[in-house]
Amino acid sequence: MGEGLGYAQLPPHRGEAIAGALGAEIAGVDMSRELDDEVVDEVRHAFLEHLVIFLRDQKVTPQQQVAFAKRFGKPIEYPQLKGLPEAPMITAGGEA
Repeated sequence: MGEGLGYAQLPPHRGEAIAGALGAEIAGVDMSRELDDEVVDEVRHAFLEHLVIFLRDQKVTPQQQVAFAKRFGKPIEYPQLKGLPEAPMITAGGEA
């Protein structure tokens, strides 16, 4: 799969470890767009390696977030939390 996010630092995607077990921040990936398989594989690899990933400043609808999540597996509803009416797998959060 090549050197991946953060290793080759090839545009337009890059990943950067944050600290210890905290995870990695990935830049250059727009969750609102259809991503090709290579980018999805790189994001998956970063997640498996760092256990937590951050994709900051994403402007996505609940439907786009679900579409992104489906590239990595089947999203599920949490029985303890009520999701959004238009996307039950997505729970509302506050603004950062």
